[in-house]
Amino acid sequence: MAIEALKGGATDYVLKDRPSRLVPVLIRALGEAEERRKRKRIELDLQSAQGRFKSIYESSKDAIVYVSLEGQQQDVNESMVKLTGYSKDELLTMAYQELTAQEYCRQEVEAIQAVLSAGQPVEYEKEIIRRDGSRVPIVLSAFVVKAGDDIPIGLGMILKDVTERKRAEREIIELAYHDALTGLPNRRLFYDRLKLALCPAARTRKPLAVLVLDLDGFKTVNDTLGHAKGDLVLQWVAERLKASIRSGDTVARSGGDEFIILLPELSEPGDAERIAQKLLGAFRPSFLLEGQEFPITASMGLSIYPRDGMDPDGLARNADAAMYRAKKQGGNTYELCNPAMNASVSDRLTLERNLRQALERHEFRLYYQPVIELSTGQITAMEALLRWQHPNAHRLLTPAEFIEVAEETGSIIPLSLWVLHTACTQAAAWHKRGYPYLRVAVNLSDRQIWRREFVTQVRSVLTETGMAPEMLEFEITERMALQNPDVTISVLASLSSMGIDLSMDDFGTGHGSLNCLRQIPLKTLKMDQSFVGGISNNTDDAAIVKTLISLGHNLRLKVIAEGVETPEQLAFLQAHQCDAVQGFLFSPAVSSENFERLLSTQPFLF
Repeated sequence: MAIEALKGGATDYVLKDRPSRLVPVLIRALGEAEERRKRKRIELDLQSAQGRFKSIYESSKDAIVYVSLEGQQQDVNESMVKLTGYSKDELLTMAYQELTAQEYCRQEVEAIQAVLSAGQPVEYEKEIIRRDGSRVPIVLSAFVVKAGDDIPIGLGMILKDVTERKRAEREIIELAYHDALTGLPNRRLFYDRLKLALCPAARTRKPLAVLVLDLDGFKTVNDTLGHAKGDLVLQWVAERLKASIRSGDTVARSGGDEFIILLPELSEPGDAERIAQKLLGAFRPSFLLEGQEFPITASMGLSIYPRDGMDPDGLARNADAAMYRAKKQGGNTYELCNPAMNASVSDRLTLERNLRQALERHEFRLYYQPVIELSTGQITAMEALLRWQHPNAHRLLTPAEFIEVAEETGSIIPLSLWVLHTACTQAAAWHKRGYPYLRVAVNLSDRQIWRREFVTQVRSVLTETGMAPEMLEFEITERMALQNPDVTISVLASLSSMGIDLSMDDFGTGHGSLNCLRQIPLKTLKMDQSFVGGISNNTDDAAIVKTLISLGHNLRLKVIAEGVETPEQLAFLQAHQCDAVQGFLFSPAVSSENFERLLSTQPFLF
């Protein structure tokens, strides 16, 4: 009563009789009022948070679903309705797996079990079936939803439509591995298939053949009727060749009017000659253009595994030499590889012997090629590149001339460790001399990364040289990730956890590139120079480069272009927001002394 009187302004009431009795009452009343204010503030904050969540939930372009522990969809946003074609009411009557394409169900069950058992979010790809029966590829992120007492009550799922990404992936693969004019596999894909075919050939001891084919008389068509008609003839030739080979054979266009054919799993070497005869017969009907017949024929060279070579390059090289001998005989024939060509085998044995001794004799050198940031013109990194000062050569040998032999003989293991130690020592020295921002990239080999002690060796090198791990970058290839993927991915994750950056070298030239991007903690993509070299005059290469830059940036990766040699290539890369470049336009790989001179003369002016 006294409190109510005070509220009404009756202060004299309090003073009339022992006001001290009102103190506890006043304190309690003030406390209750403060509690009411706090509750009101919490309610308002909660309403605000709910409003923000609802706004995000409903406006998200990604589909969001809440699923009970029994698998029933209990809430969906509008994006889920658009993604699936079902109404919200229909979706709420369905289990989430009803939308999953059958072949992904087992993978999804395992993923959800992993989420519930570990309590950690998981991300995986699958396809869902829309109401109209069409399929949509998605990336799904699933996470546990918990009550206030930390007990799981359901699952949250975010579904991202990756239709455009998948389309871009298919385009990249198609452009990278097929000839745009004929639709045939290109030289890159041919070599991939040849490498694959050599494995069973070595196991079963069945011969295989490589056939190089060059057209006779094709220049007459181009000179007489123009390149458009010449392109038409090349397309017709491609069709005739495909019709003349077996289902398991591969015919590829290697460039110009030259084709290369893989003939695996032959019963005996004579089978290759019979196929060559059939191919010659495919040219007997003349090509009719604008009412005029053009008698185009072919010169072919054959090499047989294992008689004429043990590796793709050797087989192709020997078949090419045989083809030129057929040309010299007037064309319209085929030639087998001459045993005299196999003198290269003796050269290889000598190379193996010299390679084993080279490290002991200190014949190897490290050269460095600068990586230039396009935004500043500054050298921010360098790639360490191996050179061999062979005692019998009058020049430095590049890895292309010996690295394959090093890998096959095991010399690559001590050699790679020497490269890493030398590169880190040099980089650490430059850091102390006023270039602390300079990063060094070192190429890894698959033989090196699969060794159990590799991660320990890397730690030891960093400790011994004083190199900061974040200033070291390892370059890997797509092939490395495809071979023994479990071990490779585990080792790369360990390196990344140490602070070492990882980059994908020669990106775009391997079948597994996009799958690798999902599984490996990459920071950088390095576009292969075979694409960069053609961007000024080849629309296919230009399209690939633009797509790769966009793909890299969408994945929050830095993109570096290798093999930049002309101002036109540089301008193209700048126009499409490539991050950094390296190539002869700025500098070839140079010795450490010359590289230090480059550091003192930067930035480069574009």
